[in-house]
This record gives sequence, C-alpha cells and structure tokens, in this order.
Amino acid sequence: MQCEDAFDISSITETEDMGLHQRELQNKTADLGFTLFFELPSACSPLIVSPSWKAILGLIESHSNKKDVGSPVVLVCGGKNVGKSTFARYLTNTILNTQKPLYYLETDVGQTEFTPPGVISLTKVDAPIFG
Repeated sequence: MQCEDAFDISSITETEDMGLHQRELQNKTADLGFTLFFELPSACSPLIVSPSWKAILGLIESHSNKKDVGSPVVLVCGGKNVGKSTFARYLTNTILNTQKPLYYLETDVGQTEFTPPGVISLTKVDAPIFG
C-alpha cells in the first residue's frame, strides 16, 4: 500500500454524522482484507465465557503461580459439538497473556488447529489463535 493510499480513520470518527461515512469505511477496510461491522450481523454471535470456563482458568492460573510445581498440563475432552475447540482456543489465548510460549498437543485428527487433518502434532504457540 502506498502512503497516498493510506486511510486515516480519525477523520471519520471525529465527524458528527458517522452514518454517512460507514459505507466508505467498510469499503476501505475491505480493500485491506478485513470487514468492519458497525452492528453484529444476525448470523454472528459473540463469545460468551461461562463461569465454569473462568473457574477452570482460575485453577490453572493459581497452579501456574506456584514455584515448586511444574507447568500445568490440561486435557480438553468432551462429546461432539460441546465447544472443545472454542474452549481450547480461549484457554490458550488467555494463558498467552501471562506465559509464553505454551505447547499444544493436538490429538483430534478430524478437526485440527495447526496442521492438515489426519496429523497428530505438538505445536509451540507464542501468538494468539484466531479462527
């Protein structure tokens, strides 16, 4: 992208009538490879973190803070469509805020996070997981 093609978002956010500029902003962000939404599309739902997920993360963090104990090992298991992958991503991304790197042993060969399907892998993770 050339400097003259750069787009300054502050010029839009400082205006009184944001509605007139939403389409322009969406077009510019699409040119950059992502879509900016001003309202959440009906097909999307936000991630709602349950109290049980937060409690589990708290247990892991308290274990991690002990000096005489090794790093925690977490096994995520459950039935189909219960949120295992979402929970693993949430857990990984949250732990990465305080500890880097971590190692992710992928054993669900049908729905892999880092490799092609059919591969068991151990991956060093030092950046958030998206997707």
